Amino acid sequence: MKLALCQLRVTENKADNLRRCREMLYKAADGGAKMALLPEMFTIAYVTSLFSRAAESCPNGETGLMLQDVAKETGMFIIGGSIPEIENGLLYNTSMSFSSDGAFEGKYLSLIHISEPTRLLSISYAVFCLKKKIHN
Repeated sequence: MKLALCQLRVTENKADNLRRCREMLYKAADGGAKMALLPEMFTIAYVTSLFSRAAESCPNGETGLMLQDVAKETGMFIIGGSIPEIENGLLYNTSMSFSSDGAFEGKYLSLIHISEPTRLLSISYAVFCLKKKIHN
């Protein structure tokens, strides 16, 4: 199975970041990738003061819907690194995953980085357990 690790220079322009992310995902699929992984905070620059401006609900916000559409259109499983999520008035560093048919598979959320003044204090690791076997 071909795996695409997508890395992009993230800016303060969320719309531009999402556009470039979408382009990278299509390029990965065109190259034969069956799964793509995106980086942490791929929708907005990693500046904590910007997170509330870019925060959205998951998976039904702008980013989740885009990832769902791309997964469905390309037949690729996508793990969306992380984005700032707002839920019950709190900001989370949330990662979402979508299967190759565009179905939402789950999310992992953490308060750790967003509530801390620096990334050096704590690091959180997440493991996704896939419900379905991914075929070549």
